[in-house]
Amino acid sequence: MVVYWRYAADLPVLATMNDYRPPVITSVYDVRGGLIGEFFEERRRLVSGEEVPPLLRQAFVAIEDERYYRHQGVDYQGILRALYVDIRALKVEQGASTITMQLARTFFLSHERTLSRKIKEAILALRIERNFNKQEILTLYLNQIYLGHGAYGAGAAAEEYFGKKVGELTPAECALLAAIPKSPARYDPFNHPDKAEKRRNTVLDKMTELGMISDEEHKQARSKPFRLVKRVSPTRRVAPYFVEYVRQYLIEHYDHETVYRGGLNVFTTVNAEWTAAAKKALHKGLRRQDRQLGWRGPIRHIEGKNLDEYLSELRKKYPKRPAKGEVVEAIITKIPGKNKTWAILKIGDHTARLPAKGKKWIKNLNMDPHEKLKDIPKPRNKLLSGDLVKVRINGTDKDGTLVVGLEQDPLVQGAILTIDPYTGEIRVMVGGRDFRESEFNRAVQARRQPGSAFKPILYMAAIEAGYTPATVIIDTPIILEGPRGPWKPRNYGGKFSGPRTLASALQFSVNTISVKLMKDIGVNMVIRYARKMGITSKLNHDLSLALGTASLTLLELTRAYGVFATQGSLVPTVAVRRVYDRDGLLLEDRVSHVEGFPSPPRDMAEFAAWSADGSEPFWGSKGLKYRMAVAERRGKQVLKPQITYVMTSLLRNVVERGTGHWARIPGLEIAGKTGTTNKFMDALFVGFTTSCVTAVWVGHDSGRLTLGKGAAGGDVAAPIWQNYMYPVIRGKRIPPFPRPEMVTTYTFDLIAGTFPGPTSKKIGQAAFIEGTRPAPYVPPPEEDIDIFQYDYKPPEELDPGEK
Repeated sequence: MVVYWRYAADLPVLATMNDYRPPVITSVYDVRGGLIGEFFEERRRLVSGEEVPPLLRQAFVAIEDERYYRHQGVDYQGILRALYVDIRALKVEQGASTITMQLARTFFLSHERTLSRKIKEAILALRIERNFNKQEILTLYLNQIYLGHGAYGAGAAAEEYFGKKVGELTPAECALLAAIPKSPARYDPFNHPDKAEKRRNTVLDKMTELGMISDEEHKQARSKPFRLVKRVSPTRRVAPYFVEYVRQYLIEHYDHETVYRGGLNVFTTVNAEWTAAAKKALHKGLRRQDRQLGWRGPIRHIEGKNLDEYLSELRKKYPKRPAKGEVVEAIITKIPGKNKTWAILKIGDHTARLPAKGKKWIKNLNMDPHEKLKDIPKPRNKLLSGDLVKVRINGTDKDGTLVVGLEQDPLVQGAILTIDPYTGEIRVMVGGRDFRESEFNRAVQARRQPGSAFKPILYMAAIEAGYTPATVIIDTPIILEGPRGPWKPRNYGGKFSGPRTLASALQFSVNTISVKLMKDIGVNMVIRYARKMGITSKLNHDLSLALGTASLTLLELTRAYGVFATQGSLVPTVAVRRVYDRDGLLLEDRVSHVEGFPSPPRDMAEFAAWSADGSEPFWGSKGLKYRMAVAERRGKQVLKPQITYVMTSLLRNVVERGTGHWARIPGLEIAGKTGTTNKFMDALFVGFTTSCVTAVWVGHDSGRLTLGKGAAGGDVAAPIWQNYMYPVIRGKRIPPFPRPEMVTTYTFDLIAGTFPGPTSKKIGQAAFIEGTRPAPYVPPPEEDIDIFQYDYKPPEELDPGEK
């Protein structure tokens, strides 16, 4: 009794099941309720007593504590038996801890092997047995026990090893889980399958001996081979850049303890299917652009003994024949010098052939972008036996030899960001080529020059100031005084085209006209409108701003284009829709309740099912009506609908017949603008429909390496946009841009700014605000006019906007 009071005085105990609050996983879901991320210190998925199959309980009882239902927490008979075995072996051979004692230890005590800990363990076990029945104790135990690979409890372990819920486990799988606790490292099914299988069979033997399963069930379970499913963490697999963005948000609005131990359920805005399409398009586009810069040579050159060793490693790495489309490592073993074959390679035990046509990529090596690369070997335009290279499997010859093409990991980076402009919800956030290589999120953290993608803000300010799509400005050379002396803006290609309307100038991204426009309406006015549209970064107060020389984030630029899409409404960006605590209590709600549409359920399980069913309208006219109502509630009207519709019509021309033509999708109204920075350092395209706004950026992180001569936004970023958006919208009903009142569309001469006439050569359409229209047709003079005699003169009535 003295010993009891000495050790029992300050020991804690659970009074009820409600007191059991272990650390559990915070789960992050996409907009359709699919799991995309987890945050935890102990990866535990709580299961209720009703969810645990009887066979799983019996398997643990059989191997860990066969007298479990006959003792009251401490098995005195088991202690004597263990003591006898240990004395005979002169070492600790057998433990005497019951399941209840193990539970007490994992809850409250350390794992040190001391007499005092054993006494405390026994006292706590007796207390636990007084407060809980056997069923409850087993449930607590199966939620608490460590089962290897970071999995705490049977719920997480069933996912980790079998990709199942506990209620779906077979007898063999139940026995395997029960085999692990004795030594999770020793009986690890992935790393030590033979030892794990042997102990699993011991569990099955014990279950048969105790009458828990029949001889036939025992025979079938023992004959079952392992069918393990190595769980890949969704946090790094589905939308890692977005999940990290959400994690930072949660830490800021809650705290580390709640996020990593509190078991939050976070329903986000991202679409996993769209993200997969975006990643695929980005990777394809980056590989394509990287190839334009040339091959950078082999990974390394290997000779002699090292070559033999690496060939052996490749056999282990690629035991199976690689499938078509796979990118693998290979060793050049022979350069035959024949016309049809350039090189023979080994991929493990498999022979591959590199056709001679693959020489073209290497022979056309562009050295310019590589000269500044100090951290890679100097490129060479030939292959040698012993070169380690990456290849893509392109097919198989008639004799079974693999046919491959050279590949390399791109140096160029990229990002894609998609936002629903009406709700502000982020649908896609791909912040780079590979999150495993770099966690830097280029969609929200990188500040890069947008180039001509900034021009729509300038043109929108000009339309507000009184310009129309048919206003004519002369594209001629101009010399300006800049902070570093005289500045002469240049057009892409270095040529000047004479008179052009604003519509044509934006359609073909004429730089000189943009600078003249900025000079007239004033830098202050453009900056003021940029602020209205949600751009918060520092903007340089000089005329070069017209060409997009300020450094912005992709998020800012995407949000600004959203104002065009919503006809003037700036909607705050949203990444998290709802947050529930571990008990299903709603902590945060950003799901709109719109009159005339079904309200989303409040209960967590019902909301998850509602999300999975896609019950919230999105596509078609009904979806647009719903989302416009959300924008009206969430957003702030910062521009007139008529102004933004005129700009949208101009940006549609950019896609239909201008620099953004590679983004076209037949039958769909798309508006957007390309962007290319000085020396082809960055390539951008920002495009939008009534469904979403998507921005694509391609460039190098250093900001000092070119993408290659001629690598403009329309040729690099716009095709990625199209390759991503097409599978997303295929088969969907996407309404055209709603036309506001007091706006009319006219067809006019894109050069003269007049209604079309017999001599009009370039004709287009654009929207005009009521009271404005193209000028009447006037026949051209009989003699050509020297356009360079005219200097640019803005309309006298315009306020330059300088204050």
